[in-house]
Amino acid sequence: MRHRNRNSILVLLTCAVALLAVRGDSVAQTPDAEPLRVLVRVAPPFVIDEGGGDYSGISIALWRGIAEDLQIAYEFEPSDLDAMLDAVAAGEADVGVGAPTLTAEREVRLDFLHPFLSSGLAIAAPSSGSAWTVVLQNVLSLDFARAVGALAVLLLGIGALMWLLERRVNTEEFQTAPTRGLWSGFWFAAVTMTTVGYGDKAPRTIGGRIVALVWMFASIIVISFFTASIATALTVQSLARGIEGPEDLPGLRVAALSGTTGAAWLEGEGIDPVLFDTAEDAVRAAHRGEVDAVVHDAPILQWAIREHGFDGLEVLPRPLERQDYGFVVPTGAPRREEMNRALLRVSASAAFHRTLQLYLGS
Repeated sequence: MRHRNRNSILVLLTCAVALLAVRGDSVAQTPDAEPLRVLVRVAPPFVIDEGGGDYSGISIALWRGIAEDLQIAYEFEPSDLDAMLDAVAAGEADVGVGAPTLTAEREVRLDFLHPFLSSGLAIAAPSSGSAWTVVLQNVLSLDFARAVGALAVLLLGIGALMWLLERRVNTEEFQTAPTRGLWSGFWFAAVTMTTVGYGDKAPRTIGGRIVALVWMFASIIVISFFTASIATALTVQSLARGIEGPEDLPGLRVAALSGTTGAAWLEGEGIDPVLFDTAEDAVRAAHRGEVDAVVHDAPILQWAIREHGFDGLEVLPRPLERQDYGFVVPTGAPRREEMNRALLRVSASAAFHRTLQLYLGS
């Protein structure tokens, strides 16, 4: 009887241990579990393609921290933005990693994990430079040189006419020799136009006096026109002619990335964007003068300008709208809450703060 009881106890203990083992296996992630399909969209500094299927960047560091925290096996697959969102929404992929912004339209189709970074949609445009730099550029511009050249030709013409009329009678003031005589006539025309009136040269012939009288009144119009041209070139509006905000974008060639919130924002403002596939291509076009500005995520624009040395471009400090970045998962994803908790732990860590500083600066 005792032997039977012992056998029964042993059988019960064995069943209990087996049940606990099975239950534990159902909770824990086994090495043989199918890895998650993680789609990545290259968008430096969030996702940087290092080649050979290896990636780095802010989003990659964060996802690897989440996966390590939860002991999740995964495989990266490259994708573009639209394909990534479609695959995750259809449940064909488990996670979308990159720099997707949280929008109401996307939330209808899929779920987001908690935002891991807040930034804004911004404008990258050629920097206007200092006031004196702009003044110097205007003074040395081709238009300014043309205006000065046209005035010099006009003065030379009036001076030549005065010399032809005065050279035989007024030889002291308008010399007979062509070179010195033309210079004397040019000097007289310039002094008369500017109303300096030195009195060192004055016409004596009737023809010369008539020309001088007509030139006195005509020069008022000429000097007014020339002064207005210079004032327009050096005016305050000219000093601030660069792009300062969204109100300056209508009528300009503005670049954006296809399928992004930047392109959608421009279309909502009635601006037809020039579409590019990557931020690097868009910023390079702005650097070459092929487009006037680029509208995209501020961190990505800053990274592209700094990383590729596009001097002369700057990201304007006025954001167009706030943007939050988050990973995408299928609607009702079973491990969404676990991932959210792990994301909060990793994003609050000192290691992730160092990662942000590495890619975005202090």
